[in-house]
Amino acid sequence: MKIYVFALVLAALLPAAALAVDGDSILGVWLSPSDVGSAHIDVYKNGSKYFGKIVWLEKPVFSEKDPQAGQPKTDRRNPDEKLRPRPVMGLVILQNLQYAGDGEWKGGTIYAPDKGKTYKCQAKLGPDGVLHFRGFIGFSFIGETRDWTRVK
Repeated sequence: MKIYVFALVLAALLPAAALAVDGDSILGVWLSPSDVGSAHIDVYKNGSKYFGKIVWLEKPVFSEKDPQAGQPKTDRRNPDEKLRPRPVMGLVILQNLQYAGDGEWKGGTIYAPDKGKTYKCQAKLGPDGVLHFRGFIGFSFIGETRDWTRVK
């Protein structure tokens, strides 16, 4: 009888354990949709913090209507003039995100190369596996949320 009860308890706990989220659940490559073309962001860990760099662009070169048509995209909207020639491909846009528990990451910044702006950010991993990523200025309610999906 004891083995039967133990088996039932174990069976009840296994699904909960399978859904458990830890800080490293954010690691991997994510699709970030954008009005100017989607990107794949590789989220990696350095120490206890999480970072992300662009590893794929839907539109990796400037459009034919652009003066730099056909050239690889650069960080030309960056407020620091010296950084404008750097390529967008490989650019670290997510920095210093920290796991706060309960499937949430906070305290980081995200850079939007299409705008040349850096925002505070936070993320929450939903039960459906979608990463709800929020960039904001000042307070989180003044911002924008993008849903990132894991790249298979």
